[in-house]
Amino acid sequence: IQKADAGQEASEVEQYCSYLCGRHAPLQDKNAREVGLVEAVAGTRQPDGAKVTVDAVVTDDDRVTSEHDGALEAKLAALHGTIPERFGEFGGQYVPESLMNCLSQLEEGFRKIQNDEGFWKEYRSYYDYMGRPSRLHMAARLTEHAGGAKIWLKREDLNHTGSHKINNALGQLLLAKRLGKTKIIAETGAGQHGVATATVCARFGMECTVYMGAEDVRRQALNVFRMKLLGAKVVAVESGSRTLRDAVNEALRAWVVELDTTHYIIGSAIGPHPYPTIVRTFQSVIGNETKRQMTEMCGKLPDAVVACVGGGS
Repeated sequence: IQKADAGQEASEVEQYCSYLCGRHAPLQDKNAREVGLVEAVAGTRQPDGAKVTVDAVVTDDDRVTSEHDGALEAKLAALHGTIPERFGEFGGQYVPESLMNCLSQLEEGFRKIQNDEGFWKEYRSYYDYMGRPSRLHMAARLTEHAGGAKIWLKREDLNHTGSHKINNALGQLLLAKRLGKTKIIAETGAGQHGVATATVCARFGMECTVYMGAEDVRRQALNVFRMKLLGAKVVAVESGSRTLRDAVNEALRAWVVELDTTHYIIGSAIGPHPYPTIVRTFQSVIGNETKRQMTEMCGKLPDAVVACVGGGS
């Protein structure tokens, strides 16, 4: 407020609150707005010309009320001595207590497979299906253009489904099978994680439901079509800001209802413990491969590593 121009205090407060809650205040000029690339493909249609549709819609009225269960909280506290739940100041579990049983079961299952060579042998057996090891090559023209260090590219975009997302999706699905689950739910923003999850579910014959913010459904209609083509059910989330954060919330609520049969595959290093650790573990295949490939090709490790960061996976 102190920094606002005279007469603009209310507007500045509105913009700041929008920043904090992730919901955008309407533009002052309602006749003009910037159009992004994702919006350009929003009109994607199926081969027969019909619009891409979703299977269900979640609204604010569908939210599940949390239940009190302190005993489960104590059970989680005991497990946390095995798997660290924080990354410095980040991490922990800030969720309704009705989710504690889900997280407790998942953490215990993940702890068992961490050092289970049988599990990792099974995971590696699908490397050919995943497109691993992904290629590492020297970008000669980019190196010449930059005029500095030699630039090497780790080509995760060449994996099956077109991104690194399948590393985690497949790993968590194998974990879900170990836990006796028969259904998978997932959230997705741009759609890449949803496509990867739908793909591995189709590979193993498991039912798949993907939660997606209604705004993302509109912007990423092509990936919605791909998920449905793979047999997944796509649920549009109309509550909140209608984007990824709300898709995560609704997926977590749905998970509570069907815990006995369902596993929730989170796609990024987000959500409550132990999800960030699980995602990090399955995505570590990228770094491990890169170290081995760089040593073989250059005789040393790189001087610097640069990675794009969205959700953190």
